[in-house]
Amino acid sequence: MGETKSAIRADILGKNSLTEIGPFLLGNAKGRTSDVEMTIFDSTGIALQQFQNLLYQKQKK
Repeated sequence: MGETKSAIRADILGKNSLTEIGPFLLGNAKGRTSDVEMTIFDSTGIALQQFQNLLYQKQKK
């Protein structure tokens, strides 16, 4: 949950209101159920960031 931990500690975001992306993409978890709900993608520490950094470093050469 990376950066979302700060929001949970500050009682801005409820831990039970979060859904991990894997189960959501597989259809095993619900996403938003109304227009007032918000989607936040926290990519902290996942391969997506590392891959993007690799591409950036490779382009710099």
